[in-house]
Amino acid sequence: MIHQTSEITGRVEKIARYLGHSFPTRGIDRYEDDGRRVVGFRFIGAPQGNVEFDLSWIETLPTDEDGVAQAMHLRHVCSEINDTAPGQRVVFTAEGMRRESAGA
Repeated sequence: MIHQTSEITGRVEKIARYLGHSFPTRGIDRYEDDGRRVVGFRFIGAPQGNVEFDLSWIETLPTDEDGVAQAMHLRHVCSEINDTAPGQRVVFTAEGMRRESAGA
């Protein structure tokens, strides 16, 4: 498991709540990839791909829920998720975002 400070864990929980509010009819499975230093979310039975957040970006997020939601909104997270095809993932990093194969 990725070693997370309580601030990182709190931010990840706020990201999860944001995604839950934004996609209320979708089942979402959270996962961590230690080797790639990301926290990801799979949308179960959804027409879009996965989303991952690099710890480098999570560390820059505000610690309050409204601040996290605003940062997600400004990065167009939901729009980018909706534009990600099944079998792909969109990865948000401190430098920007990229799409890649979910199997990569």
